[in-house]
Amino acid sequence: MKRFYGLCLFGLFIWLFSSCEMENDNIYDNANFNEVQVNVEESEAPSTILQFETLEITPSISQSQQSGESNLSYEWTLRTDEQYLNAPIDSVVATISRERDLQYQVNLTTGDWKIVLRVTDDNAGVTATGQFFITVQNQFSEGWLLLEEKNEMGDLSIILPDGNIFRNIYSSINPDAPLETPLRQLVVTNFSYGVDEIVILSESSGVRLDYNELLKVFDLQDLFWETPVPFRPEYHAWHDAINGWVINNGKVHIQVRGGFPGETKYGAAMAFPIVGDDYHAAPFVAQGSNPYDGPYPAVIYDEQGQYFVYLSIALSPTLKNFPPAPDDAPFDMNNVGLDMVYMEIGNTENLINAIMKDDSDEYFMLQIQGDQADPARSYRVMDEAPEIADHTAFETSKTLDRVYYSAGNTIYLYDIPSGLIIGSPFSLPGGESVTAMEISSLDPTVMLVTTWDNSEGRVYKLALSGTGEMSISNEYEGFGKIIDLAYKN
Repeated sequence: MKRFYGLCLFGLFIWLFSSCEMENDNIYDNANFNEVQVNVEESEAPSTILQFETLEITPSISQSQQSGESNLSYEWTLRTDEQYLNAPIDSVVATISRERDLQYQVNLTTGDWKIVLRVTDDNAGVTATGQFFITVQNQFSEGWLLLEEKNEMGDLSIILPDGNIFRNIYSSINPDAPLETPLRQLVVTNFSYGVDEIVILSESSGVRLDYNELLKVFDLQDLFWETPVPFRPEYHAWHDAINGWVINNGKVHIQVRGGFPGETKYGAAMAFPIVGDDYHAAPFVAQGSNPYDGPYPAVIYDEQGQYFVYLSIALSPTLKNFPPAPDDAPFDMNNVGLDMVYMEIGNTENLINAIMKDDSDEYFMLQIQGDQADPARSYRVMDEAPEIADHTAFETSKTLDRVYYSAGNTIYLYDIPSGLIIGSPFSLPGGESVTAMEISSLDPTVMLVTTWDNSEGRVYKLALSGTGEMSISNEYEGFGKIIDLAYKN
């Protein structure tokens, strides 16, 4: 009886399957069947495209029984593999359009992608498919990166060498990893060997980006063996490819890379000589001499004790006090007695410029020669530097012993040896205030200056003469408040 019942069910299944096949064949054999054909390959689809360019495709679509296309619906999908037909829906990377003609801003990572158009006859429920492959190339291999705040969010824009601007690129590439505000610093590092890095610091967080893709790859906290508490990164830098620095909440953390295997991360806060952890480092680390053989590979300032310390040897780092100052030294590295305002490498190798002030807001220029046994080089009161107390940004010339500083919308060029302002003050439009200035070592004849007028950020490209005097060669607008900038190449 069971066998008879099973045979009946099997026969019923065969009959139903045959009926469906006949019905399906009848549909396609029906002279009134509307056959849809799609051809994307002949629509001049490009084989390569740059990130954030707009991909425009007008496909060739034909129907055997219809003259219009009101019966059709469209779906453009993005895929990374070959299995686009009859694949589960989760194999689709994204649906990028439901319009007939594609207009898609390519906010994809670099590499090979496939784009598929599925055209469905809504009356018959039949779908035709076309596809093409495209290689996305890096749009942002070189240009000025701008770190900006707008609408209470952090983001990156870039000005390419040809002057084209791409905005909101961080949020487009990393929609699920927003930058926290307020922002602090943008650091672009080109190593002599190894993988280049981009790091962004916020008040209580930080991220590291893939240098080519601008994809977030790490939270800064993950680059420590143990995350400092509280986590308030103030400054980051790399000296060559050996020592990475983070000043966090006034404490110094170092990462050492060298000829040894294994993972490297930032360690616990370094101890200062004598005082241990009873210090508060200024948010600057200046490279002094050669990191391998000294005498002073890096220089750091304790704001609390108001003195300098130095890194001993880069591959076995400890912080040490400087030797006692000779009688004819312009100042004592171990007893400066001033507040740090700004510190940066100078225009020649191993030279460090430090701008400092006292309790009465009198400003001083100190120079340190990091490759000399007695490093204190010069000490000058900046009494011929107008508006220095109202400074908003500093930048050291890459070719001259001079420093640019801004106050409001005015930029001054200060000559360190003479202590005088060179030329006339350079003024930008009224109502704007300078927020950052940067000269790339790749082209020391150009300085980018960013401003803010409480509603819009602007970028001015200044040409620098042989004596350092400034003139506007280009300007760009429509940004948020630009906090920092750096050149990527």
